[in-house]
Amino acid sequence: MHQTSSRTRRASSSRPQRSAGDAASAADRLGVDAADLLRRAFFRDAAESAARYGVSVHDVFEHCATAFDLELLDTPMLRLGAAERIAGNLEDVLLVIACIRQAPHAWHDLEEEMRPMLARMCELRVDEIESMLQASRFLRAVRYQTLGLDPEAEVDDGTPRLQDFTGLQPLRSYLGGPLFSLLQDLIRDGLVQGVRGQGDGGVERRALRLAD
Repeated sequence: MHQTSSRTRRASSSRPQRSAGDAASAADRLGVDAADLLRRAFFRDAAESAARYGVSVHDVFEHCATAFDLELLDTPMLRLGAAERIAGNLEDVLLVIACIRQAPHAWHDLEEEMRPMLARMCELRVDEIESMLQASRFLRAVRYQTLGLDPEAEVDDGTPRLQDFTGLQPLRSYLGGPLFSLLQDLIRDGLVQGVRGQGDGGVERRALRLAD
């Protein structure tokens, strides 16, 4: 985001690159049951998006292997549990993979889907116009971070990269949390004018809906 708040910046660490062999073995490391669950979900629920973006089930396994270390899931039960959660967000995973690859329409689709939801969340703290502005700026910053276009990429201001999206939660939650935190910093530092919310109960209910 263009405004610079007092959020502590720290040097970002580069993620180790995995070899082609590591990517090819992602399904094996996930486990037979977990991989089969994701395959079934992919062909049952995500075939249309897969065709639109040119994403294969092997691309899903490779993305998961890059986003987090499957070896940390050291039991078949943990791997199966992770696969069940990823299967529930598989459309988001496909969209993320397509954006990372800059597939046609992918970024447009992500922004059109996410901007209204993120803007509604921002309305908890700022007015409607500022909410849409902050949501748009944030999504642009996410794109820059993901594609390595951010001139300040050597520091971490909390803007997420899509490469780190594991699919264990909905994409709106993955993006919404950092945006809300960044917005709070901007308000605290006087860079954005905040407005009074509708009470803690309203804030909590809206936050829960975002995370569902």
